[in-house]
Amino acid sequence: MLNTFFKHRSINPIIFTQRYLTVKSDVDLNVQMKLLNDRKQFRKSLDLFDKYKENNINKLSSSTITQALKACAQICDLERGSTIHRLISSRINNDFYILASLIHLYMQCSDVSRAESLFDRSNKKTKAMYGAMMKGYIKNNMSEKAIELFNKIQTPDEVIVTLLFNACAQLETTEALNLTHLLNYGSLMNGFIKDNNPEKVLNLFNQMKIDGIEANEMIYLYVIKALCQIADYSLSKSIIEKIPNSFLVNHQIQNSLIHMWGKIGYVDTAQVMFENISQPDQIGYTAMINAYGLNGLGIKAIELYHKMPVEYINEATYVSVLNACSHSGLIDEARSIFKNIQLKTVKIYTTMIDCLSRGSFLNEAQQLINEFECYHPPSPIMYS
Repeated sequence: MLNTFFKHRSINPIIFTQRYLTVKSDVDLNVQMKLLNDRKQFRKSLDLFDKYKENNINKLSSSTITQALKACAQICDLERGSTIHRLISSRINNDFYILASLIHLYMQCSDVSRAESLFDRSNKKTKAMYGAMMKGYIKNNMSEKAIELFNKIQTPDEVIVTLLFNACAQLETTEALNLTHLLNYGSLMNGFIKDNNPEKVLNLFNQMKIDGIEANEMIYLYVIKALCQIADYSLSKSIIEKIPNSFLVNHQIQNSLIHMWGKIGYVDTAQVMFENISQPDQIGYTAMINAYGLNGLGIKAIELYHKMPVEYINEATYVSVLNACSHSGLIDEARSIFKNIQLKTVKIYTTMIDCLSRGSFLNEAQQLINEFECYHPPSPIMYS
């Protein structure tokens, strides 16, 4: 609302907020700090924060804390930033927004070791945290580390890929040039997969071999996705057999292959792949459960679900096992699983409703819709 007002008024927004907005809540403080930061008045933003932080630090939202850390990073005020870090140390382990902001702060102030320490100690590493680390490595002329970190990211987004380009450009080595070529090919392949043109992905893959460019993990993942879309066993087998063993032990490759073999109907091959993994991860378990479900092996899907470590189970797992029940007509088993799910999301409700509808339990499906809508706005997908 404030931003809209300022666009149509020739008035200084900071004067406006200072004159008419007194800080009575965290929201007020957040709004004023953001306005100051947007106008690059970082010291004023921090002065405002300092005025209210002493007695209210534990009541301040993540958004307000990140505004303060952003201001510290912009003016490289490491001392102030470190003080904020100390004051909120008890809450950062479970707050990934603040963690990413702290990493950015320390990298901006060239305190790489403290940024690395925060990153390494985090149990769940978000893309924002990876991005902050990569950007920091590039800023501190450590592009090799940025590239090394990129290779650990499972599904890099456009921001991460852009940072990788920047790291390669900074290095200007043959290896970096080759990696840039791979990124270009990967970007094109990703576009073809999104447009459902898997044949063009394989054409690019063949062109790479002609050009003497060796594929990396990212390229093989795109190729496997393309094969999944084509669903041709002979073609898939001929290409997969040529993937070097050094890649076949990679968890991302293994998980993608489990999904691919299950999707094209060769669940036994997917199962062999899964059983050869010494310690399957969350994605691997869910991919195998989904493979069983797609091939009408609902009982096996449920059995694997019950063997899965509890800490691995998430929304995707619940959706996969409920879908497996649905495809195999295991309505009672689906009811039991659904009943024991603590946090039921829209996707989970929708999957259970679909399961009941397929089993011709239409009244029960409608009751579940009514139950959902008692606490949530209607979801069109439940009626499709």
